[in-house]
Amino acid sequence: EVERKGAYLESKLKHDKVKEIRRKGLMFAVDLADFDEVKSVFDYCLDKGLLTFWFLSTSYAFRLSPPLTISYEQLDSAASVIQEALDRI
Repeated sequence: EVERKGAYLESKLKHDKVKEIRRKGLMFAVDLADFDEVKSVFDYCLDKGLLTFWFLSTSYAFRLSPPLTISYEQLDSAASVIQEALDRI
């Protein structure tokens, strides 16, 4: 079920600002153009109550690591917030 949820969320994260999505199960690295874009997405998501993180070693990617028990409805909600954040860049 974790792999299905991961694939489902990955399909919802497609956006012209996303350069690459790397994942293992529900652990994601989403590559953008640069740190400023990552910071913009991070700040917007945090403001909307969605926790994302950035990598100390990779300034152009943010990461997601939702709980394994996350519902599809929650995945839809998270993807919607991220899409909104990406649209604002």
